[in-house]
Amino acid sequence: MAAASTDLDTMPVVRTLAEFDRNSGNALERLVFNNRLAMVIVCVIATLTLGYFAATRLVLNASFEKMIPQSQPYIKNYLTYQKDLRGLGNAVRVVVETVDGDIFDPRLPRGAAARSTTS
Repeated sequence: MAAASTDLDTMPVVRTLAEFDRNSGNALERLVFNNRLAMVIVCVIATLTLGYFAATRLVLNASFEKMIPQSQPYIKNYLTYQKDLRGLGNAVRVVVETVDGDIFDPRLPRGAAARSTTS
């Protein structure tokens, strides 16, 4: 605690702008602290300018192929048959084939005939 009191004795607190010594510090410090409003205006202009240039060059590319892990075996398989699967969206289609008879065989799961005739 004693160190804090000696710091305050050697470096007094400036409570008002009138107490601030405008000639203290090096040239950069004097430039920044003696021209506070100008520095804020320069920072705002720089922020708006850089933000404008960044926003006008922003390109959104949400490509599905670039977002999936292409080294995975199941993704490689998907990419191999991608042309055959186009248009399915997020749907999974299951094809059931009977080797003897037709789709109206009572051994098929209930509703399989109705599901196979739609979509």
